Amino acid sequence: MRARWAEREAGHARWVRRWRWVGVGLLVSIVLALSTFAVPSARARFLEYSRKVGGILFDMRPPTAYPEPKYPGVVEEAGEKSLEQALALFPYSVRLPTYIPQGFQIDKEHVLLTSGVNRPHTLEVFWWNSEQRASISLLVCGNCVPGASLGAGRPVAEGALTEVTLSDGHPAVLVWGGWFQNTHSWKYDLGRELIWINDNEEYHLFVFAPRVTVEEMLKIASSTLP
Repeated sequence: MRARWAEREAGHARWVRRWRWVGVGLLVSIVLALSTFAVPSARARFLEYSRKVGGILFDMRPPTAYPEPKYPGVVEEAGEKSLEQALALFPYSVRLPTYIPQGFQIDKEHVLLTSGVNRPHTLEVFWWNSEQRASISLLVCGNCVPGASLGAGRPVAEGALTEVTLSDGHPAVLVWGGWFQNTHSWKYDLGRELIWINDNEEYHLFVFAPRVTVEEMLKIASSTLP
């Protein structure tokens, strides 16, 4: 039990860090980009550094250019639900993967559901491998994709993206690492993330499991496609 509790706590801490820069970061990037587009110099800089990969818009920046946006007026609400409750409450379609690597068990009792004022609505499901002390999670953002066309890019470090394809040539983006709060810089070995668009929802597959290969990540993602 103690080991299981420690695993859950570690997973929750990872979720908090990831949500700050994945979920909230996507929304705030949109708000900030729209508010500064009226300034010619800001628009010129954005167009210079923005890059669309796999249908997702990114703001490419040096690994030391840690993004510290402000969130005025954003109300955050988050809670854990059972898988059945979360799927019933989430107002968007969700396609869970039919393939997960051997040894990982889905957590049907602790699904993270977020909503609020002027923020993305997300649902995140976890799979745990206590023997490997590893985790896989799938975050579905129901209202992120429309914002991607507004001219706002998610901040990532240069060299962190690899464009990949799922089954039937479906486009996706592999992100190596993430922003590390302790050093205020990008850490390229801070897990891996795969992003793709499915049924107009944005899917984020997070893998903190060294033994799970990129090929397996692509297989997990492909198993969510219709």
